[in-house]
Amino acid sequence: MKRFAAEVNMRLFLLIVLAILVLIMGIGRLIGFVGKCVIKYNIKNSYMEFSRILDLMNLESGGGNACYYSTNVNVPSQSKDCGKFYKKFATAVKLSKYCKSDALSGGCVPKYEEYSVDKNCIGFSEQMINKFDQTFVLQDGEIISVYNYGQNNPMPIFALDVNGKFPPNRAGQDWFTFIIMRNANGDYFFNQDLSFCMPEPKGETYIKNISELEN
Repeated sequence: MKRFAAEVNMRLFLLIVLAILVLIMGIGRLIGFVGKCVIKYNIKNSYMEFSRILDLMNLESGGGNACYYSTNVNVPSQSKDCGKFYKKFATAVKLSKYCKSDALSGGCVPKYEEYSVDKNCIGFSEQMINKFDQTFVLQDGEIISVYNYGQNNPMPIFALDVNGKFPPNRAGQDWFTFIIMRNANGDYFFNQDLSFCMPEPKGETYIKNISELEN
């Protein structure tokens, strides 16, 4: 009974807080505020879960995943096994749909507000994202777009849309970069930079680094 009463009291408290926020912010601003909080929560959780999967894959392969950017100047970066890596990774994250190509027409990705126009970041250009990059749609709706340097040439980078086809569909707001790294000890990890090769939304606030979500 005490536990039930505590749960009821907590729900009443949250309803009161919600009502106050509606009065202060208005329903439109409140929806936007809650939406941003949910996206921040989701990207942080995805980063941790993907890191866990990366650690498991590293243990299973004995450090043999040749799909990474090296932090060791004496060890070259590798991409020759990225095709195999993404197949294993996709299995671990549980898929609902896969588009080998033609992701936009195949219903795997939404139309994004901006794409990369940097010639050094062609893998996240409009043409590559929509037509050539392999795309995985997860069971929870998240979308992974694999960065390809030219057709059928996957690299150790992918973009994650944390709320799938729902808006805003903008870089740094619900669309982020994950870069697979390998340090001198042979440990794999994701770079904290979430904005690499992503376009910068003009006049908008956006998330650049996972460290911004620590608090």
